[in-house]
Amino acid sequence: MAERTSIAHRARVAAPYAMYLPALVVRHPPVFRKSRAVPPYSPTAQAAPETGFDAIVGLLGIDMEMETDPDVVNSILRDDMLLDDFPGKEAIFGEKLERPWSAAAFLASVRTGFLAREPLAEYSREAVERGLIPPPNPQILHRAIHHTILLDDLTRAMADDPQLMDDLLAFLMRKREDKFGVPPKFPKNVRRLREITGSVFEVAKIVTMDWVFAQYAEIRERGIEDLPKRQLSLGVNIVEALLTENGNGFKPNALTGVALALNPFSDAWVTDDSRRFIKYKLDARWTDLYESWNLAFVTGNEENLHLIYTKLFIPSVIGAPHDDYLFNRALSLWATAQFVIFWKAATPKRPDYQMPGSEELAAPWGEMNARYAEAYVREHNHADLRSRWSMFKVLLRKIF
Repeated sequence: MAERTSIAHRARVAAPYAMYLPALVVRHPPVFRKSRAVPPYSPTAQAAPETGFDAIVGLLGIDMEMETDPDVVNSILRDDMLLDDFPGKEAIFGEKLERPWSAAAFLASVRTGFLAREPLAEYSREAVERGLIPPPNPQILHRAIHHTILLDDLTRAMADDPQLMDDLLAFLMRKREDKFGVPPKFPKNVRRLREITGSVFEVAKIVTMDWVFAQYAEIRERGIEDLPKRQLSLGVNIVEALLTENGNGFKPNALTGVALALNPFSDAWVTDDSRRFIKYKLDARWTDLYESWNLAFVTGNEENLHLIYTKLFIPSVIGAPHDDYLFNRALSLWATAQFVIFWKAATPKRPDYQMPGSEELAAPWGEMNARYAEAYVREHNHADLRSRWSMFKVLLRKIF
């Protein structure tokens, strides 16, 4: 009976992936290259083919030596994050609340993390060469950079302090209920979330992340007690996204999601220090591909990228060691989901910003991701991502 229960449980874990194995055609799989040193930022090197990031910086007019504006910082905390009355905000955001703060080191960290992830470094060069970088809105971009800086502070604070994470969860859930009428519990919150977001995918993502985030308090206190359950929650999060983009016509990037979902972390644990940080055993190529896949996904399928891009560009995510990546990303994702709700539910109504050319930017990005995904599955699973039968055998191996 114990063996049957174990097999049945493993089957339930794998079942959500079974129907998402389309035989989509991808070509010319790349070879993953070894990590390489990142050259220092130089405005004169913006056109160099190996530094697409620097070319994008130039096209967007970003000053890599900029300082923050305390008026913008406090406006974001008050109007966008609703954290102006959060106890302890001074300890999280420090001097940025009162005076200009040099963002040079922060932006350099973003750049280093970006260029160290090979799929991003490669596609940045391709996007520049093909003229796919859309013209910026300087005001929105300036505010988005400030938002990214604050979100990184917030993510690091939650990662370092379990009690602060719990306090923030309770605080923002109260804001969500008191200010916008969102009940705290599923399924009572579904109707109101659907009214606010207008998206079934957004509702599913918020509900899933609410559950995951609530579980973190228990995990950080007691440790990992049910690894398959944690692996399943990651798979569900990926499948929610790949279903959306497959339906929207971004099939190559959806195929990448299949490769990621079939290869969840193999272990997870909580550190013994006061941080009680949740680590996930993943290889660097998986996190590189996940970061590129998720960025391509939000580019092609989401609006208000001035809020949503921030969760993936913060140094604590884009530059995270592979074992730290998933926890930091989950913290920033949950916080960002709340900020998107606040944006969409605000009175008077705020505009939903659409980035011009986002679909044109996302489509070839997804095609490149699929090539990397095929190479990853061939090496990691000894399987052909284009073959339904090959993928079915991978699934059987995971169950049995």
